[in-house]
Amino acid sequence: MGFRDDLRRLKEIHQANPHLSRRELQEMLESEKEQARGEQYADYFAPAAIRPYIEVVPPKVWKNDLDAFVRTYIGIFGLQPEDTFGIYTEPSGESIGALSIVYRDRPEYQHRRTRYRQVLLGE
Repeated sequence: MGFRDDLRRLKEIHQANPHLSRRELQEMLESEKEQARGEQYADYFAPAAIRPYIEVVPPKVWKNDLDAFVRTYIGIFGLQPEDTFGIYTEPSGESIGALSIVYRDRPEYQHRRTRYRQVLLGE
């Protein structure tokens, strides 16, 4: 992706998420780019390798109570412990940035993402 592609994608992300700050939009773009870099090596994955799903949650959504957000997220998804690889926050300067939830994607989780976006993100 070049500079113009980044600008175009930032505009698309902003149109889909007008409530996010510039910093949060930039974090989402960087997350997408990082995920794309990981996909370029997909041909080298072992045949039985699990491709995890990574949900990146803007800090605005969970900042007041991280524990409550994680419990609600797990409850909405019915996320099983054996599917969960990790939950972590990314540093953003002196504050905490986006929250990443990494888990094995399963077909039953697909439709639950829509419900999550409606309930927790208000989309």
